Amino acid sequence: MRVPFGPAVTILFTDIRGFTSFTDRHGDEAAFRMLAEHNELLHEQIELHGGHVVKTEDDSFTVAFEAARAAITCAMAIQAHWRFEGVEMMSIPLSCHLIGEDGGGLGLQAGLTG
Repeated sequence: MRVPFGPAVTILFTDIRGFTSFTDRHGDEAAFRMLAEHNELLHEQIELHGGHVVKTEDDSFTVAFEAARAAITCAMAIQAHWRFEGVEMMSIPLSCHLIGEDGGGLGLQAGLTG
């Protein structure tokens, strides 16, 4: 999928910290319910903040944003709304890749955790 943005794109990676151990402790049905709530919340916030889902795998998302501010605001909104008993706050690392006209780039990383 090609993201229709300019030279600067912010990539937001999300992952549920403790998902496997939650599944082991509470079973597949509880994990499925939690994952459904997680996915609904992420899709809602990603759309609200103008992001584009690039990839999903299990309990993680890769999302592109045109502006770093939108990615950070989205990550903070996800954390503020995440409420599922028995699961720690999601770890939301951010990666910002600035690509120049010559194809060279600069990668910046920061983490937001609850």
